[in-house]
Amino acid sequence: MLVSALAHREELLALGDEAMLLEEIDGFIAGLLACPELPGDWLPVVWHDDS
Repeated sequence: MLVSALAHREELLALGDEAMLLEEIDGFIAGLLACPELPGDWLPVVWHDDS
């Protein structure tokens, strides 16, 4: 369990500066609550996934 948790954190750290900061994600989610979108539409934006 500890190994998988550490591996997950390492993956998140590998995202670098491209992923949203806490304040950015807070505002982004507030906007989603006002105008809901499907998760498949907004999750790539959160993780800066251009694929």
